[in-house]
Amino acid sequence: MRFRLPRLFNFRSRDPTVSRPDNGTVLQMVNLYNDHYLSWNGKLYESDIVMACIRPTVKAVGKLVAKHIRTGPEGLQVNPMTNIKMLLRYPNAKMTMQLFSEKMAFYLITTGNAFALVQRDYDSGGRPIGLIPIDCVTAEHLTDKQGEDMIRFGLTNGKMITLYYSDIVHFRQDFTNEAFFGTNPAPALTDLMECVGTIDQGIVKAVKNSGIIRW
Repeated sequence: MRFRLPRLFNFRSRDPTVSRPDNGTVLQMVNLYNDHYLSWNGKLYESDIVMACIRPTVKAVGKLVAKHIRTGPEGLQVNPMTNIKMLLRYPNAKMTMQLFSEKMAFYLITTGNAFALVQRDYDSGGRPIGLIPIDCVTAEHLTDKQGEDMIRFGLTNGKMITLYYSDIVHFRQDFTNEAFFGTNPAPALTDLMECVGTIDQGIVKAVKNSGIIRW
């Protein structure tokens, strides 16, 4: 009589390793910390710290009262012309002088330059009738054939406009390195803002990771 022993182990050769294409699935451990940081994008006004520093100055400038001072044979005169007095209260149809001053102060602090167009009534000798802030992303100094100064603006809406400098109100600060414009403070604050952004993102990531269950 022949007995057949049960097969307890089944030995066979190992299949060769086959390289399979990646199907896009990624396994990530729950305790893996992602230390990737986004760099600062260069826009000062998008930082809460910068806005907190700028806001008190902008609001203080908006509370100032602009006056037209004239000196001459008649002595010192304050707001002698009615049209100029009204212009200093309502510079254009959409703004009061407070809003106008705040916007000009904001541009001056964040970019080193603030521009406004002087609207004139050429039917009455070119007297000013309005002040409009120029929302621009670029400004280039030019001169015409007669040597008159001009500024070519690249507006925020993508359009280009060229104006004579005599028709522009131009405020500038840190007037050192540039020959015609004020110095933009953004390059000097780049390292600081990179550090602030890294710290902020690090705190956010630390708080998020503290809530993850670590196996």
